Amino acid sequence: MADRYPDSGIIDSYGRDQWPPHCIDYWIYLDAERGEALFSVEGLEPDDVLVQLTGDGLEDGRSLGRVLAQILGVPAPDA
Repeated sequence: MADRYPDSGIIDSYGRDQWPPHCIDYWIYLDAERGEALFSVEGLEPDDVLVQLTGDGLEDGRSLGRVLAQILGVPAPDA
């Protein structure tokens, strides 16, 4: 998958001699009390991305989608 998204930088974060790993983990940690989601990707530089949630599922999904699109170096989902 990372070869399809060369701008993501994930291959470089591992080093070419350690690529490909057996998997790349994508995690979203939700904190309902704070209205936040922490988007964490194994090997992502810089570190984790904090997303403020609105409580609107569609808008929050788009916000998380924009983070993933940025990581993969692809266009963000439409608004």
